[in-house]
Amino acid sequence: MNAHIELLRLNVCILAILALLVGGLVVGIPSPVPFSFIAAGAVVFLICGGGNVINDYYDYETDKINKTNRPLPSGRISRSSVKVYAGLLLLFGNLIAIGFFPPIASVYTIFNTVIVWAYSWKLKRTAFGHIVDSYLAGSAFILAGLLFNNLNISILILAVIAFLGNFTREVVKGIEDLKGDSSSGMNTLEVLFGKKKSKLVVITTTLITVAISFIPYLYGANWLYLTIIFADVIFLYSLKFLSNPRKAQKLMKIGMFAAMAAFLIGSF
Repeated sequence: MNAHIELLRLNVCILAILALLVGGLVVGIPSPVPFSFIAAGAVVFLICGGGNVINDYYDYETDKINKTNRPLPSGRISRSSVKVYAGLLLLFGNLIAIGFFPPIASVYTIFNTVIVWAYSWKLKRTAFGHIVDSYLAGSAFILAGLLFNNLNISILILAVIAFLGNFTREVVKGIEDLKGDSSSGMNTLEVLFGKKKSKLVVITTTLITVAISFIPYLYGANWLYLTIIFADVIFLYSLKFLSNPRKAQKLMKIGMFAAMAAFLIGSF
C-alpha cells in the first residue's frame, strides 16, 4: 500500500464519516441535503486522517519497537514529509469548515484540531491520553448536532457509547504496546497500572459499554438498532483473548464497525 494512504488509516476515517452520517440522521438532515453537511464529510476525513498522520510522526521512536512495519520506522517515507503532509490535511480541513460551517461548528472543528495535535505531541504519553483520543472518537456525532443546531440527548448517548468502546480498545492497544511505551518513558495508563490492572479496566469498561448500548433504543432508535447485540457479543468475546492483545483489539475493531452499522440502520 502507498505510504501516504497507509498513514491515513482509512478504516478509522471511514468510521468517523459513518459517525457523522449517523449523527445527521439522528438530528434530522434537511431536504435537500445542505452543502455544509456534504462538506462536513470532507472535513471529518481530513481532520481524522491528519490526526492519524501526525500521530505516526510523534510515535516514531515507539513504533521502531512496537510497529516496525509502519511507513515511518520501515523507512518508506521521511519524517519531514510526514509532518508537512499532516499539516496540509489539517489546514485544508479547517479551511473547508471555516468556509461552509456555521460559526459554532467551525470553532468546534478548530478546537478539535488543536486537541488532535496536542494529543499526538504530548497527551498520548500520559494517563489521560486514552480519554482524549476517545473524546475525539465521539466528536463526529457532536459535530453533526452542531451543524444543525440540535445537540440532543440521543446524539450525546451515541457519543458516550463511542467514547467507551474506543477507550476500551485503546487500553488493549496500550497493553500490546507496553514494552515500547515503557522503554520510551511514556506514562500511559498501562505503564502506570501494569498489565493485570489494565485488563481489569478493559473488562469493566466493556461491561459498562454493553450495559448502556441498548439505551438509544429507549430514546427512539428503531427495532433494527437491536442488532447492536452483535457488536456486544464481539466485544465480550474479545475479552477471552486479553492475553493476546493484538487479537483482542482487532476483534474490538470489528465490534466497533458492527456497532456503527447498528447505529446507522437504527437511525433511519
